[in-house]
Amino acid sequence: MKNKLQEHLNKVYKHINIEGSDFNKKDFYIAGGIIRSMILNEEVKDVDIFITREVDVEIFLEHIKEENCFERSFFISDNAVNFTIRGIKYQIVTTVQNSPKKLIDEFDFTINMSYYENDSEPYIENKQHILDKQLKFNLKCRNRLGTL
Repeated sequence: MKNKLQEHLNKVYKHINIEGSDFNKKDFYIAGGIIRSMILNEEVKDVDIFITREVDVEIFLEHIKEENCFERSFFISDNAVNFTIRGIKYQIVTTVQNSPKKLIDEFDFTINMSYYENDSEPYIENKQHILDKQLKFNLKCRNRLGTL
């Protein structure tokens, strides 16, 4: 699983001019449902990537090598850059997210409370919930009303 997660980060790195910027590979991490999908041997449909420091979307976009290297959709919002590479949707959230652990502690369901940082082992908060396919609400969720 670690190798597959790293491949997803590497695909994104390939399209970001890290060499010519002050970005570092350690500024990016994956969190959420992708790890659940991999544990359950399900098809990965999307990858959520977070940045650990404040980044202005416009400045971030200056470091995207070529917008046309992405398939079909390339969408920019106030806090994210969304695109598709080989049929998989990627979202890079460009608002600062502090530490991965603090971020996932506020996710809505325990089965998505996992993250992967560059070249490390994935952190999985509730692996048994994933294996048992238990949909348990996280009481520390940031947006309880929005989830319900």
